[in-house]
Amino acid sequence: MLGGVVGLIIHVASTKVQIASPQHGAVLDLFAVRANGGINLEISIAVERQSQYIHEVSSKVVCLYINGSTISVNCAAVTSGPGLLVPSTKWQAGRTWLHIELSANGSVYRIASAPIMVHILEKIPLQLTSRAIVTKDRPTMTMVLTLTLDDAHRALLLLGSLKEFECRETSIIREVLVVVPDSQAIALNVLESSHACPEISIIYESLLFDGMLRASWNKYAVQMAIKLLVASHVVTNFYITLDADVIVVGRLLAEQLLPRGKAMFVPEPRSVHPHWWLGSSMILGLDNHSFENSTFGVTPAVLSTFGAQVATASLNYRFKEVDWQHVWLESWNDGLWWSEYSLYRLSLDARGLFTALHALPGSSALCNAVWFQDQLPWDSAKAFHSPHCTFSLVQSTTQIHPSVIATSVSMQLTGTWSKSRQAGTPGNSRY
Repeated sequence: MLGGVVGLIIHVASTKVQIASPQHGAVLDLFAVRANGGINLEISIAVERQSQYIHEVSSKVVCLYINGSTISVNCAAVTSGPGLLVPSTKWQAGRTWLHIELSANGSVYRIASAPIMVHILEKIPLQLTSRAIVTKDRPTMTMVLTLTLDDAHRALLLLGSLKEFECRETSIIREVLVVVPDSQAIALNVLESSHACPEISIIYESLLFDGMLRASWNKYAVQMAIKLLVASHVVTNFYITLDADVIVVGRLLAEQLLPRGKAMFVPEPRSVHPHWWLGSSMILGLDNHSFENSTFGVTPAVLSTFGAQVATASLNYRFKEVDWQHVWLESWNDGLWWSEYSLYRLSLDARGLFTALHALPGSSALCNAVWFQDQLPWDSAKAFHSPHCTFSLVQSTTQIHPSVIATSVSMQLTGTWSKSRQAGTPGNSRY
């Protein structure tokens, strides 16, 4: 077909659902799609025995999800015919994530496919840039920094340390997206750079919140929501969330951050922040005892771009009859505390997608973090010299001035600390 056929192979015996065509990173011409009336979704189901098909497949329905949200047409029963015709009006130019789910009608039982990304073209361009399509053959990532003017001095230290490690050799970092309040962009726009390393793009907060932020929204809730909503602007399969008090202390390596091609995660148990998991379960309409073994860490974290879209799409669908973003953000004021990461994890768990997108790393990427004043002094030498350490941080709430941290970081980067030790004059690397 002119628009491109989306063929699906479903292996029920191994509970594996797979999109066989198009391939991840494929290009579809939107003009051809419209001329054809849409894209035909062809499904083939492979089972070992006929009895298996009768008991495990024939009663199921298949649903197609675009950018995490179900399309408005009904899901198709497995036995209903050759496939679904997705109307051309559902396809928009740009990057589009697709995945399908096999489920029992009216049941929470689901088997979800790993997502693929296709690029929908309005017309064939003369040349596709590296931003247009990200393939599996090139593991690149995006960094996302939420920033206000009050934390700009700390962010300069973050960006400076990133440049020291990632701008001397080939880097896995595609770009840095800095999300800023609209009212502060006049000052923070100076950070934007498309021809330097790292490449930095500024995104106004209003672009993520349907054009308007409410004064009543809790500022922490807004910052957390940004880390999920920004996925609509990310062109890579995965992105790293950052705060201004993070410091880069080593090379960003794909084998550590993307083990087996999946996003690493820190298995921080729910008991550390039980109220986040309770609030997330409630806002998502899940029982608090669902997925009790789910774990996830905090910033810095590696997220799946598709996974973040699934999380926000889940909220959008749940509150589709009202202003979903307002209900979501306002819930913090009603005592329904959630975090971006607990929402993300539970949204993926509810669809059986988490293990397809995430894997445990061989070692932690965050070392020697200082979260509270009683954890001071920060041992910068240990942070910079610990094997496999990529990030460290000194929370702004510790009230250590950034210039003091900068001195310690500079000593590590320039070798001053090492040389002073060899000369018998200990360098002050602890603050």
